[in-house]
Parts: sequence; C-alpha cells; structure tokens
Amino acid sequence: MSLVQRFLMPDLGEGLTEGTVIEWLVSEGDTIELNQPLVVVETAKASVELPSPYSGTVRTLFVAQDQTVDVGTVLVDVVDPNSPDDQEHPQTRETDTSSDDGSTMLVGSGPHLDFAVRRRRPRPATAAPPEPIVAAAQPESSGYATSRIHADSLRRGTAARMVRAMREIPQAGTWTTVNVTPTLQFVQDANAEATPESRINILTVIAAAMTQALVEQPIMNSSWDSDTDDILLHSDVNLGIATASPRGMLVPNVKRTQTMSLPALGGAIRELVEKARRGECTPADVTRGTATITNIGAKANVGPGVPMLNPPECVILAVGRVNRRPWVVAEQLIIADLLEISFSIDHRIVDGVQPATFLESIANYVGDPSTLVKAMQAVPSELES
Repeated sequence: MSLVQRFLMPDLGEGLTEGTVIEWLVSEGDTIELNQPLVVVETAKASVELPSPYSGTVRTLFVAQDQTVDVGTVLVDVVDPNSPDDQEHPQTRETDTSSDDGSTMLVGSGPHLDFAVRRRRPRPATAAPPEPIVAAAQPESSGYATSRIHADSLRRGTAARMVRAMREIPQAGTWTTVNVTPTLQFVQDANAEATPESRINILTVIAAAMTQALVEQPIMNSSWDSDTDDILLHSDVNLGIATASPRGMLVPNVKRTQTMSLPALGGAIRELVEKARRGECTPADVTRGTATITNIGAKANVGPGVPMLNPPECVILAVGRVNRRPWVVAEQLIIADLLEISFSIDHRIVDGVQPATFLESIANYVGDPSTLVKAMQAVPSELES
C-alpha cells in the first residue's frame, strides 16, 4: 500500500490566513529530495520559497499558479519512494504546520520532517506590473469606460490592516518641528572617516532617538490584545521601517534596536530597506514589529501628515523632508534646517501626556545627537516592564 504524503498551505504566522502560489518549482512526476525547493508562495507580507518536507515522487499539484488559497489547503501530494506502488488504496499523511510562536519554522508530522521556510529567489525589481484586466466597456451614453486591476495578496493584506486600524483603533496624533542644523553637522562629522558600512544619515539618528524614547517610556512600546483587553509590553524594540518595494508598501523591522550603536543601526536599516526593495523579505523580516517609522519626506517635498497605525502597534512616527527656513533662536532670526515629525498613537493604550512627552523626547534627541549618544550608552539589553 503506497504512502501518499500530503503537504498543506502552511500557517506562516502573524495572522496570515492565505497565500498565492506564484511559481511551482517542481512538476508532477518529478522525483524530489527532502528540503528541495517546492513552491514560491506570496503572502500579504512577503514572498517565500517553501521546501519540501518529504522526499519522493510528486503525484499531484492541487493549486494552479497565481491561485490564492487559504491556510490548510492541500498544495501537493508526494508518494513515498519506499512504499509499494498502489494507487487505488493509498495511505495519506499530512504535515502539521502549526507554530506556537508565529516564526518561518514549519514542523512535519512524519520522520525527519522538521524544516525552515527559505527566502525565495529575488524577483527582478524592474518587473512590469500585472496587466490590468479590462472590464466590459459601458455604453457610450454613459460617458466612460472602466478597467480593473486585480489586487494581489500584499495589497489585500494592506487594505485589511488599514480597515482594521480605522475600525478598531481610536487614533490620535500631533506633530512638532525640530531644528536639525546641528544634527546634519553631527552626521557629516560622523561620516568623515567612516567606512561605507558604518555610515549614518539623519534617518539613523531619528530611529535611534525613537528607540531611546521607547526605552524611556515602555508603555509606548506595546500593543493591545483585543482578545483579552490586555496591554502587552514588549521586552525589545523591533523598529519597523515603512519601505516602498516592487510589490508595494512593506514594513520590515530591525530587531532589538535598543542594543545597537548608531553605525550598527544605520547598517541594519540600510540592509533591510535594500532587501525589501529587492523583494527578498521573509515573514521573519516583517513580523513581530513593536513600533514603526514612515519616512514620507524621502520621496516628496511634503510634510509628514498624520500617519495611520500599523496594527497592533501603539505608535507610528512620520518624518517629513528637511527644509531651510527662518527660525528664531535666542531672539535672533536665523536660517535653519528644519524637520517636521508627527505621530499617531493607539488611544486605548495611552492618553495625552505620555505621547506628548514621547514626541518631546524624540525631538530633543534628534535636535541634539550628543545627548542621544550619552543616553544610548546607558540602555539595558532588555526593557523594564
């Protein structure tokens, strides 16, 4: 009696309930090895290459390319090479894809079936967007024709999170302006003799300032558990950096930024952003974030506006572009480099005083990086709860 080993769409954690088969890397009838790349799956947060939990012969591919299916859907059947060939009365064994901690790890139910989700091969950043699906034109009397663009899993996931953010979370926010003239000089001096890997920029300083403010006010580094109405305080700062990628907006996060020096943080952000732009982020890169920065000014000469929270995080900081404008210092009018920053917060978790103090701390550290460096040197490896 042949043993058919059945592989299901895995649960990749962080509330991901579906995935789209982008590319099959095997065909029916192929002989495959344990951990051989099997299929590329795109979720709402990343594209991943799933390795096979079995060795054997591919019997049936159940999902077509570009088809979106729910977690738990059968993807493929693999026939055990060591069992008799009996197609009429097969025994079926399915993978157990549960994961208590929500990580890139999938645990099989059969022998030697533990394996990790691998990062998928990068898709060219220059790939053309999907061709729009043209709907039937309206009668000429209506005065217009329409076309449709099918929303991919990333766009649908983003839409679901934004709807959730507006429907479930009472948001509030404010903004301030910072004189970053000394900060730009600080960055220039720091980079004067730095290696390319250790160079920093103003975003590095802002990320470090936000990290330090989160360390000083742990309540801001938290999330709301809607199932229990508890506030979850996070022991690490995993700082998300909103990034425009070929697939759309992604928010990969740098893990444990409270342990990093300015050069290390700058390098980690640079590496993660480049990874997102190449379309190589894994679920581990885009999950377990605790707070987010969105650098709106990097692409347009506009103010930071009012950012929308990235659920379930308590705070998101938006950064505008640096502009030279008149500024009053000690009763004197000067020309200064000014930066506008704003934030939104989850009003279920914090009230007015805590966020105002939080933003003030960020502004002070960004405006005077020497005080930031001193504060960073005293940061413990884990946050006080």
